[in-house]
Amino acid sequence: MTAGAFVILSAIFVLCVFLYMTRDITYYGTNSDNHKWVSAAASAGQWKWPSDMHKFGEKKTYVRDFTVIFLVLLQRLLGDKESNRPLVALAGLSNTITAVFVYFVVRNYFGTVPALFSYALYIMCFFPWMIALLGQHACLGQAVFLLTVLIVQAAGGPFSLFGAFLYFLSGVTFTMMNFSSSSARKLVILVMGALLYSKLTLLTDPGVLLYAILPFFAGAAGLTLFMLLPDLKANIWGYLNHFYFLPNKGNNHFKLYEEYFDRTGHPISKTMRGAGWPWIWKFFGHTVPWQSAVFGAGVIFSAAAAFGGLPDIKPAAVFFAMLFLGFSPVIWGEITRGPQIGRSYLQGLLGMILFIAFSIYRINLAS
Repeated sequence: MTAGAFVILSAIFVLCVFLYMTRDITYYGTNSDNHKWVSAAASAGQWKWPSDMHKFGEKKTYVRDFTVIFLVLLQRLLGDKESNRPLVALAGLSNTITAVFVYFVVRNYFGTVPALFSYALYIMCFFPWMIALLGQHACLGQAVFLLTVLIVQAAGGPFSLFGAFLYFLSGVTFTMMNFSSSSARKLVILVMGALLYSKLTLLTDPGVLLYAILPFFAGAAGLTLFMLLPDLKANIWGYLNHFYFLPNKGNNHFKLYEEYFDRTGHPISKTMRGAGWPWIWKFFGHTVPWQSAVFGAGVIFSAAAAFGGLPDIKPAAVFFAMLFLGFSPVIWGEITRGPQIGRSYLQGLLGMILFIAFSIYRINLAS
């Protein structure tokens, strides 16, 4: 059995176990966002445009459009338009696809051994499965992100019309990613890194613009426009409402606990979003301790590999670039001022695993 076949079969087994164990899962509260997504998906027969879902989702479907669209398919497949089960099944399926795509993306970049290790780190981690049990959209966003990277990898190489089509398709899936989850924007830098690497040796060639950049942005812009129609103004404002870096945004639930924080002597501001960078280190250390430990070891050993030989700027530049990309989901979350809640940092685990894969590859080269 090949490594790829093992990955796919073992992932299917894990998915089957997950689906069986969650067959009777209920909503985790009343009038939750999950209720609204399920209701919007159940009303798909009344949509004329995809954006019509927002009329049935109490505005909680913005930037979760493709989560709702794929939920429609799961509802019909399972014959269930009322319970939380199809949504949790979609999240579990997305996690499984993410794990498989992690293997293939890493294998294409760094080889089979780092790929198998990365696959194991993800699929055996409790964190993404905890998020799946909540039926969260972040799981689908990650799967579509990795699909985008796989398409970009396939598009690399000499310029061609087929390559241009693949870049166009990657632009389409890039927009799907951003319209799947409000957390998916944390993966934008990683997508740009994959695009840059795919034509790194040809950046000065005029063909890059014609065969890569223009097709990518054409695909992204075309699907974005389609998802915003027919009421462009209302839908644009609906999506902007989910960008926390806008002035005076406090679009989270911390404000519901102002009295509690006042009573305990820790008053919070109207735009409270979390406890800052110290919370992030503590969160990952508690939630993904093994992955965090391996990540830390990877930073140390890959840094030693980069700086341990003769002075050479290239290994050091690659090390810092990969470290930045690994941290980029967390950095982007801080720049855009998203709420500091656990499920919003799932993408940080993915960035961590991708850097670990690079570290294994780099150490193998140095040994």
